[in-house]
Amino acid sequence: MKAAPHPEKPTSREGRGAHSLSTSPKQLPNSADRFYRPAINGNRRRCLPQLPPTDVVPPVESPENSDVQKVSLVTNPVKLGFLGTVGVGLALLAYYAFTNVGALAGWVTGAVFIALGLDPAVRRLEKWGIRRGVGVLLVVTVFAGTVTGLTLWIVPIISEQANSFIYRSPAISGFPGVRGVQKL
Repeated sequence: MKAAPHPEKPTSREGRGAHSLSTSPKQLPNSADRFYRPAINGNRRRCLPQLPPTDVVPPVESPENSDVQKVSLVTNPVKLGFLGTVGVGLALLAYYAFTNVGALAGWVTGAVFIALGLDPAVRRLEKWGIRRGVGVLLVVTVFAGTVTGLTLWIVPIISEQANSFIYRSPAISGFPGVRGVQKL
């Protein structure tokens, strides 16, 4: 398809291309004409090759029964392999994130439960006229003292029972090679 010649441009070969300064004022390009390039004779649109569509799934015939048609799910093996690789990569990333953030999530969850459990005591102190900052400091100090006291009271008892179990375990299991161990 040929483009129609521009009405103000010359059609001879000398007038095509860049404009020279020796042209008459009538032929000087204005702002719209500077983008004009005349069509080259014999210039046609190229026919580009087209690939078959990949979204159409061709039916696959069954060798046992020609009446039953199976549909192939693999239309593009490269696309299937890439998506499978991306899926495995995302699963490994999620596993890595959960294993490394799991301990942190436990600490944060514990801190949230402690804060929610101690908040009513802080509010009660606020009702009694104590400022919130002083109330929080007081409640945290009492909580830390309670945890420390329970730890100092319970840990020695558990340690004594564990040592006793380890000392008596051969006699409990009935292992015959141990001498000097008291029977229960």
